[in-house]
Amino acid sequence: MSLTNSFLSKFSNDRRFSIPYPFIWTVTIDDSGLPGNITSALGKINQSWKGVSSSKSWTDAGNDNILVAQEVTIPTESIEVTSLGQENRGGFMPGYGVTQRTEFISRNVVINFIETESDIETELFRPWIIALGVEGLRTSRLKCNINVKQYTRDGIVRKHYTFIDAFPTNSEGYALTYGDNEFLIKSVTFGYTNYNVR
Repeated sequence: MSLTNSFLSKFSNDRRFSIPYPFIWTVTIDDSGLPGNITSALGKINQSWKGVSSSKSWTDAGNDNILVAQEVTIPTESIEVTSLGQENRGGFMPGYGVTQRTEFISRNVVINFIETESDIETELFRPWIIALGVEGLRTSRLKCNINVKQYTRDGIVRKHYTFIDAFPTNSEGYALTYGDNEFLIKSVTFGYTNYNVR
């Protein structure tokens, strides 16, 4: 059997060779206490925001609802390299060394949420960003962990990313128009201090 036929045979019969659906992602946010902290921060500038609510209202098992992302842009991981020593000194070539891992604020994750009847972008992420503008990042009151899971075609978790101490840094604007678009996508960018993959 040729290598191509061998792969195709495994692809059709062996789950380990199954290509995942890259657009099936679920998102959970460990944000207990966050809505109250957002409301408190907004109160300092005498600004109220309708319906600041927890992401749990979208992911609670009792209402069979989930947060679904159409696309997740996993952050770039890079290091900064510099030359060490001096050139043209006795025939020795300069060495190279790693100065640092790229700073965390440059490594962000972008999640494109599919909007449902309830609008999590308006009811959580947008007021969260405004609250960060008031409080800053001095404490962990406005940070939380975000879990993003990718699934195989048969519904098994393939990758599980946890973004630690995450916070939104940008919520893209959008146009509300009458047209034939099937879904309205809300794009939110998050910063974080670290992440891991399971």
